Amino acid sequence: MPDLPNREKRESALALALRQAWKPHVGPWESIDQAKLAQDTRTALEPALYDVALVAGLGIDGGRIDQIPIERRTAEWAGSRAATLAAQTTATTLARLRAGLEPATAFSDARIAGIATTEVTRAVTAGEVITLGLLFGAFDDKMRAIWNTAGDEMVCEVCGPLDGTGREVFGTVAPDGPPVHPWCRCWLEWEEV
Repeated sequence: MPDLPNREKRESALALALRQAWKPHVGPWESIDQAKLAQDTRTALEPALYDVALVAGLGIDGGRIDQIPIERRTAEWAGSRAATLAAQTTATTLARLRAGLEPATAFSDARIAGIATTEVTRAVTAGEVITLGLLFGAFDDKMRAIWNTAGDEMVCEVCGPLDGTGREVFGTVAPDGPPVHPWCRCWLEWEEV
């Protein structure tokens, strides 16, 4: 599938949800309830990740299989990824605050936007892989993944050389596909073998 339809809108929605979840927690690290911050983060992320992964998965499916298994696997992935990301961002945030970073920086809009961009990229890849797995089982011998960049001035030195390559090349850098780094906007295009 070409890059996600309405990608910027979906990134903005994820960023807004995360910003709202974090807003009550902005303050000195001593005042932050770690469990509550992690739960609020997970609650904000899970539906947005599910939405993006499902749209990406259904976009590649073309109506070939029942939507219910795609929805179920996508929900499982979104729940797991949201829990992992919530634990990671909470630990990173608290560590940075303990090290003296200002709360406004630890919970900044720039950080939130970077997380949103990166996780939308990850959700697109996950949604497509989930669907292809349901369609074909082991699909490497049936579908070939081609790395695509956004093709603009923001493409980095890591992703630029991967543009247009198959897993035999990009797999040495990113075995699971995009994202390969924070703010990554790359995606995979799938060709039948």
